[in-house]
Amino acid sequence: PLTGSIYHTNLSDISLSIPFTQSGELVEVNVAGGAEGTVPDLVKLLKETPLKDRTNAVANSWSGLGQVSGSVAVSVPFQSPQQDTNVDVSLEVRNASLRDDALDLDIEALSGLFEFDSAIGLAAKQVTVNMLGGQSIASIDTLSLGEGGIIQIELAGTVELGAVQSWLDLVPLRFTRGSTDYSGRVALPFGARVDLPSIELETDLQGVTISMPPPFNKASPASKRALTVNQIFDQK
Repeated sequence: PLTGSIYHTNLSDISLSIPFTQSGELVEVNVAGGAEGTVPDLVKLLKETPLKDRTNAVANSWSGLGQVSGSVAVSVPFQSPQQDTNVDVSLEVRNASLRDDALDLDIEALSGLFEFDSAIGLAAKQVTVNMLGGQSIASIDTLSLGEGGIIQIELAGTVELGAVQSWLDLVPLRFTRGSTDYSGRVALPFGARVDLPSIELETDLQGVTISMPPPFNKASPASKRALTVNQIFDQK
């Protein structure tokens, strides 16, 4: 079987298909195989290949550590310059860490199955992460909008509000103490979209106290009070 490598990622069981028309014209080149590598290679792939342009360099601010494994398939058309190269990737990430400088966010213990298809975008289900002082479960979908789109990340889990305050530097959170369950969503625009990245968090503040004068105080951790946090991130 054929083997190879991309950066430091090993490719195995590679299949190669090069079909021609009856007149001898090259139609496309198809390459597929298994992959075993690292998160830095995956980030580098998003930064230094045509995927960078197709995702509006969303990974330019990323760095990380950890192991990945799965499958990769690439189809390069030759009959029409208007046809795009198709990339189909399915990778399992295991106990990885990821840093996003644009969001100023650190993620630990990242595990899950991530899939990328050039025509559909990035997707993932039941991804587990440790961030903001707690553990969360995430799902990822890509919403295509014309020549661009939005990577949507749905989140649910537990956060420590001191960690959220250190991250977002929101004045009301300076008076909170404790951890609480939450749900939220992150929007990462790409392509022709000019929107800025944004995040929305919703919680009932159960498990949290608020040290402020009445009526804003919350002395009992067991009581509930709805809170929604919205933040738009400036480009750096």
